[in-house]
Amino acid sequence: MNYMNSIPWIISSTIIVWFLNTMPVQALKISPEQVAAHQFFQIGIEQIQLSDYSKALHYFDRAIQINPNSAEAYRGCCWVDIQTENYAKATIDCQKAIDLNKNDIESYLNLGIAYYRNNNFNLATSTYNQLIQQYPDEARGYYDRALVSVDKKDYLTAISDYNQALKLSQPLENTEIAEIYIDRGVAYLLNQETSKAMSDFSTAIAINPNNYRAYYNRGCSCSHQGEIKNAIQDFNTALSLDPFYAQAYLSRGKLYQQQRLYALALADFNQATQYFFQQGNQKQYLQAISLTKILQQWLASTMLNFLT
Repeated sequence: MNYMNSIPWIISSTIIVWFLNTMPVQALKISPEQVAAHQFFQIGIEQIQLSDYSKALHYFDRAIQINPNSAEAYRGCCWVDIQTENYAKATIDCQKAIDLNKNDIESYLNLGIAYYRNNNFNLATSTYNQLIQQYPDEARGYYDRALVSVDKKDYLTAISDYNQALKLSQPLENTEIAEIYIDRGVAYLLNQETSKAMSDFSTAIAINPNNYRAYYNRGCSCSHQGEIKNAIQDFNTALSLDPFYAQAYLSRGKLYQQQRLYALALADFNQATQYFFQQGNQKQYLQAISLTKILQQWLASTMLNFLT
């Protein structure tokens, strides 16, 4: 069972303007070109809020044409690159933003994310190391580095970074703190420390009762400990919060199959198959199809043996 469903940290529409627009135009010693470039940058932010990434990129590019030293415009390009999964370009744009402004925390974070999503874990870790060395109190640097460590299967290092992120989490929103507990719980679970994982998922639920990932992962912990009823209950809650959560259908279906509730298992496998297909998750889609076929064949064989 795949226990991990982590998502990278800073991609949240509620903080787009904050982290893109942290470089205001100064009142003094500013050229007309810089003013014009900043205006195009602001229009680009508005397009991001409308989820029109193509237009946003157009206006960020216009800003760069007018002012090639616009760090904020390169940062905007990087953010759009990540959203459109153009990770190679994202690394170039983020690095350019950092070269123009060595204090640009958000571009360090985005550069790490671009490397991470492009499966270049060593460069991602190196980027977060640079950020943490420069800003040792930046919780998000530790959190993002921990995500990379989990994918490298270095769970103890990940847990250490999650611990540090939690120590520095005071400026963060409760929803963000809950995510740290969830992902530390995932690292504990992958490190076979189920009780600690369960505790972290429960803490996340107490902080944010509407986080479907917390219930799903706690359900995985319950399943790991043989608490099937509690696991199914948590999967039910996860699906009530996110009815399109394909992995939860797949995991719940497996438990229904163990409980010999075959009709319910097939229904969940079919739902998982449908949503994995719609979400473009080919690997999990094929797994769901395989589980469905195996169970159907077994039921047909059992029925045939019964009749003969």
